[in-house]
Amino acid sequence: MNVITVNGVTYTGNNITIQNGNVIIDNNNVTPNSKTITISVVGNIDILKVDSCSKIEVTGNVTDVGVSSGNITVRGDVYNNAIISSGNITCQEIRGNAKVTSGNINSKFS
Repeated sequence: MNVITVNGVTYTGNNITIQNGNVIIDNNNVTPNSKTITISVVGNIDILKVDSCSKIEVTGNVTDVGVSSGNITVRGDVYNNAIISSGNITCQEIRGNAKVTSGNINSKFS
């Protein structure tokens, strides 16, 4: 299992979804009582789906990333798809398809 920290509280899981301000880890609602959501993941994540976030950082790899609004840092690879509507993704490599409507894809880690 992966270590997932949401606003300083630690959880374990493989899938993270942020939708309508709710944080869901493996189908469990772990939404903090804060308007600002900061997520840190140590390990690999299968699915990372975000409608809006302040900051998400993954120290590991992600299979699929989808972000409507926000910035994502993956200190590893994205194995399949990275789809960003508005925001930036920084990662080592995207091995599948990448689509950014408004933002940038940066490769900084080697």
